[in-house]
Amino acid sequence: MGEKLNGYELSFDRYEVFFDLDDHAYRDAFQSEIIERGWRIEDLSGYEVNGVARFAAIFAEGHFRDQWSDHFMREGDWLSSFLKRTQDGYQLVRDHSFEVAGDRFYSVLWERFGYNDPTAWLCSHDQHIQRWGPMIDEAIRDGFRIVDIEGNPLIGAEETFNATQHVTDGRDWKITFSALNKFPETRNSMKNLGYRAVRVSGFNNATSFGDDFQFIVGLWEKNDGRAWSAFHDLSPITLRDTIIYGDSLQQRLTSLKGFSYGHGSNARQRFNIVCEKREADPVVDTMVTRFMNLHQIPGMAIAVSQYGKLVYSRGYGFGDQTGRTPATPNTLFRVASCAKPITAVAVLRLVEQNQLKLSDHVFGTNGILSQYVTADTRAHSITVEDLLHHTSGGWPNDDSDPMFSNYSMSRDELITWTLGNTSLRHDPHTTFMYSNFGYCLLGRIIEKITRQTYEHHVQTAILAPCGITDMRIAGDTLADRLPGEAVYYGEGHDDPYAIHIQRTDSHGGWVASALDLLRFVLRVDGYSDPAQILSSDVMADYMIAPSGLPDEKGIDQHYACGWWIQDRDWECNGDLPGNTATLDRASDSVCLAAVMNTRRRSPAYLNTPEGLRRLMWGINDEVDFWPPGSPI
Repeated sequence: MGEKLNGYELSFDRYEVFFDLDDHAYRDAFQSEIIERGWRIEDLSGYEVNGVARFAAIFAEGHFRDQWSDHFMREGDWLSSFLKRTQDGYQLVRDHSFEVAGDRFYSVLWERFGYNDPTAWLCSHDQHIQRWGPMIDEAIRDGFRIVDIEGNPLIGAEETFNATQHVTDGRDWKITFSALNKFPETRNSMKNLGYRAVRVSGFNNATSFGDDFQFIVGLWEKNDGRAWSAFHDLSPITLRDTIIYGDSLQQRLTSLKGFSYGHGSNARQRFNIVCEKREADPVVDTMVTRFMNLHQIPGMAIAVSQYGKLVYSRGYGFGDQTGRTPATPNTLFRVASCAKPITAVAVLRLVEQNQLKLSDHVFGTNGILSQYVTADTRAHSITVEDLLHHTSGGWPNDDSDPMFSNYSMSRDELITWTLGNTSLRHDPHTTFMYSNFGYCLLGRIIEKITRQTYEHHVQTAILAPCGITDMRIAGDTLADRLPGEAVYYGEGHDDPYAIHIQRTDSHGGWVASALDLLRFVLRVDGYSDPAQILSSDVMADYMIAPSGLPDEKGIDQHYACGWWIQDRDWECNGDLPGNTATLDRASDSVCLAAVMNTRRRSPAYLNTPEGLRRLMWGINDEVDFWPPGSPI
């Protein structure tokens, strides 16, 4: 921690701060922290010092954040870059301008949110200052919120600003504009009104008469109870000391904006910062409430563990809107494809007990399911491992998915018909192709080996050792709803009760509470506490070992046995009409589970499967302090 030859670097547990970096030093920091370490950019700005560009940035831990940035973009390149990034599905997050030797440059940050929906955001770039008030009024009227706003430095020209807006999620926000020396009054006034600083940027206006004026733009949100601090007009040394002091108060740096006094050879650097303490309460409540507001979720529940102990569980909204029954961490929800890791563990437990081999063939004369006749003889080479890894070569999860057709057929009739009337798309063991039908077959293999129903065997052999007693295979209709189960709400023509859900048992048929899903993942997360239900060898060699085979586009999807694997992080996501669920195991000993009673897919920015995934990994990234845990 301290000063480097070309700037400053401050290192903390979950983030690093860089400032007073020249172009070369910034590129080195970006390479080491973003490219090699896999972190994300939290904030970024450029400014002028003695006629030379300098840069400041916060790099932090972040899961699955698809970002693109340019810290030193020339003004003439902004439009072409904007068009390219939007075409690629990115949304603008930061649009910071600065002057160097009379020329304007930009530090920009883009992020891709798992969807490409141009209706989800707006950009006001280089707008005249007279548009300031009307722009804010229009954002509120049209259902947007400001996520970034900054004044542009100028030399003898008219004042302009840049602003980025995203679709609102219900949060209460304000924008302030003040002279530098008036900012303490503004800060105290906003604090008294119950707001906290989110971003505080500064810019310099130098007139043709040689006078310099410094201004502060503040972005504020209604405070949810977290401790915070905002400081302005800091020199590099004071900035360093203030960040270190904030860390001693358990407040992390969340916004860092560098700007210049003066211009050219007289320019000197100053900084505005925001720090906040990110405890589970209130950060999680705020994030979940905003998510539910944006996605219009009737009810959901989450559960989180750290170091094998339950540290957070809560229900939100209603499990049953008509009956006004609150959702709780014990409310049962359909979990869709979050059933797949459960099925995979059941199969691997049989492998561990020498009742089954991953190399065993599924079909053909000596196959486990030899009773079924396959129209495509290539299916005779399909192994149990192929089904676990989705590399059987057939029955993909697309419009041809057999599990969501022929609802009049029983499960056995559907399997017989599918195998007898469809061909594989690829040779087995060659291509990853996600298959619900493949996991349906794994359920039948479990039944054949154990001579028990899939549901009973999993309940007794897998779930009971995890302390789980309430999980069941869901019923098809509202009349089949189990005690304590949520009511499901479809979007448009999606009818949650028109699905043959019992037929999906081993690939998507379970109902579970958020707490029960967490109990399961804690017994297979690879950590020593609580005790695991699979050996460490089986975990490492099979459960979290991806096949390495590419999908039809040549991309390695990093899929193992029921889990998507990214380095040391695992996840499983599931959705069907009327429900969305996710299970996450993070490398920092945090595990998370979430379930909800709806699914939305349109407009694209309201896609609940992707939104829930980002929410839960976002919670893991944003919370620095979890409460003491208890056994679960």
